[in-house]
Amino acid sequence: MTGKKEQLEKRIHVSQRKQKADFILRNAHVADVFSLRWIKADVVVTDGIIIAIDTEDMFDALQEENAHGKYVIPGLIDGHIHIESSIVTPSEFSRILIPHGVTTVITDPHEIANVAGSEGIQFMIDDAADSEMDIYIMLPSSVPSTPFEHAGAVMKASDVNYSHFHFV
Repeated sequence: MTGKKEQLEKRIHVSQRKQKADFILRNAHVADVFSLRWIKADVVVTDGIIIAIDTEDMFDALQEENAHGKYVIPGLIDGHIHIESSIVTPSEFSRILIPHGVTTVITDPHEIANVAGSEGIQFMIDDAADSEMDIYIMLPSSVPSTPFEHAGAVMKASDVNYSHFHFV
């Protein structure tokens, strides 16, 4: 297995065009999120990392694919979601959203916490470990949401202590 230093050297060599990239997606319309415009470019990839956005056809690769002018955007992040509202597990949720460009979510599991307490949150953590996307789990701020609710669980500050949960 290649070490981190060798991997970094390879990526630098590819970026300097001293070595072929692993893959190039040619003829794409790439979202330039800094200038807020679309540019026609090739996406140069090595070790699963984008090394360059090439607008001048300067790079070579071991494998190539023609995008035929299709649009390429960075992965989308949903900054606040309640996965339980979708009525699927976090891992299944990720399989549904990945094809639509969502690569990361930050979820507030207050609904499962209101019913199952810290065991529900632990379930979300464990299942999220098997997901295809990055799932970050917030700790709910109040369970139950109001003093008038009786959904099954009551959690105090000591119940949501980070050290109470097992992270994979």
